[in-house]
Amino acid sequence: MFKELLLEYMNLKGLTQIEVSELLGDTQQAISDFLSKKSNPQKKTKEKYFENLTGFEDFYNEKTSLKQGNVDTKKDIEKLADLVIKNHNELMFVEKYRYWFETKAQKRAIEILKE
Repeated sequence: MFKELLLEYMNLKGLTQIEVSELLGDTQQAISDFLSKKSNPQKKTKEKYFENLTGFEDFYNEKTSLKQGNVDTKKDIEKLADLVIKNHNELMFVEKYRYWFETKAQKRAIEILKE
């Protein structure tokens, strides 16, 4: 996951492998080799990237915490669920929501009938 997020960060910031190699004090070939390996980086390697690529550590932490479902995200989802339930009748006038809801209801009805 580290390497995928590093590539995403590089694309987002418009960084080339050469620019990253200059920031890290490595050769472009070393960066290329690192990105092409299938293995996970060691702690020191991660720290080197975090220390030398401004903003990458925050980007990495944000992306990994969202994928792991941190507590704040779960609370936000619960709040959204409460809002959807509370506003269900009004949302039925929104075509996209109505179709989604009707499909879910039909699938559930079929499951119940099969039992």
